[in-house]
Amino acid sequence: MELKNHAEEIFRAGLARVNSRVLLELVLTLENNVLIINTDTEKYSIDLSQYKKIKLIGFGKAAAQMAAGLCAVLENIISEGVLIVKDATKAVLPEGVEIYTGSHPVPGANSIKAGKRLIEFCSGCAEDELVIGVISGGASALVEVPAGNLTLEDIMDTTKILLASGATIQEMNCLRKHLSQIKGGQLSEKIFPATSLNFILSDVIGDDLSIIGSGPTVVDTSTCEDAFHVIKKYNLDEKLNRAIIETPKELKNSKNILVGTNRQALIAAGKKAQSLGYETIILSEEIQGEAREAAAIFFDLSKKSVTKPTCILGGGETTVTIHGNGIGGRNQEMALAYLCKLQNDTNQMFLSASTDGGDGPTDAAGAFASVDILKSASTKGLDPLEFLEKNDSYHFFSQAGGHLKTGSTETNVCDLQILLLLP
Repeated sequence: MELKNHAEEIFRAGLARVNSRVLLELVLTLENNVLIINTDTEKYSIDLSQYKKIKLIGFGKAAAQMAAGLCAVLENIISEGVLIVKDATKAVLPEGVEIYTGSHPVPGANSIKAGKRLIEFCSGCAEDELVIGVISGGASALVEVPAGNLTLEDIMDTTKILLASGATIQEMNCLRKHLSQIKGGQLSEKIFPATSLNFILSDVIGDDLSIIGSGPTVVDTSTCEDAFHVIKKYNLDEKLNRAIIETPKELKNSKNILVGTNRQALIAAGKKAQSLGYETIILSEEIQGEAREAAAIFFDLSKKSVTKPTCILGGGETTVTIHGNGIGGRNQEMALAYLCKLQNDTNQMFLSASTDGGDGPTDAAGAFASVDILKSASTKGLDPLEFLEKNDSYHFFSQAGGHLKTGSTETNVCDLQILLLLP
């Protein structure tokens, strides 16, 4: 039980470091109407007095708390805005900020409604106005307006196929950009001639700003040819080819600043592990590929003998190619795949969990893997391999125990893996 408690404490320490409201308050300072931005890698300032009006836009799983942090720093300067979130929020925001709830992980009717309002709002901005954006992962599904004559059903079907096929986030967002009126820098194009200043929380490996939320305010380097390639690779409906549009290759008056990453969460988790007495190793912040294959890597590491309590940390975002009809997510799948390899070693604990609190279409952030869970499954007649083959990790852990449920965290910097080993 101590190992399980320690694993959760370590995860929550990483989570606390990327609290989306705290992040904004850490990097922003207002002095004599000058907004000073100081991140780990960048220092930038902007004189707010040169603008007649300052507006807010935001979208993504962490947008509400990011907006709250921004407004706390700017006090009463924000006059109006449009915010698109995944879940209802208790964040304290100015009265003039409209809040919409989109759909995730597949866009829905609410996503289209929010997207149309966002375009209307941004297109009405004037040259003497500043539009401050807070953007995080999840935005690709939460807000959308399809290109050409595409319907919501076309976008939904495409998203579902890509999610089930193990497509990478880079491939998904490449295609999304070229099928949208918002993504791939198109939103900043609509904001112009107003100035666009955006604070971005990364949920992608490598922190490529053009991938996060499909880069609505970032110049897009992908081309129509890249989008055609994704359509062909995953055998998507060829009618998508006729809807492909090119994205902006140059933007004016647009500035994007990265404020939070998976690495920050890993470093904080590592410090917590050290305080609990573990020798700590950060394996990688770029773990990707199939969740089952990542589980095998961690399990191989668990077989190496250690001379003192050891914590091995990883971060990133894996994928799941769906073959069965079960319910789960990449973190639960990874934990279940790990469990399938585990036998009688009681001196280890593995946890994989999402920093946004939701793994796939479930209410679990992720799951633990340990001998105790394996014994519980055996007692109840549950075969972990059978559940794995059906991609039904959620129902396995619901019955055997082992879920980590945090509720919505209103932040999002990919996933964390924690492997604890005792001598």
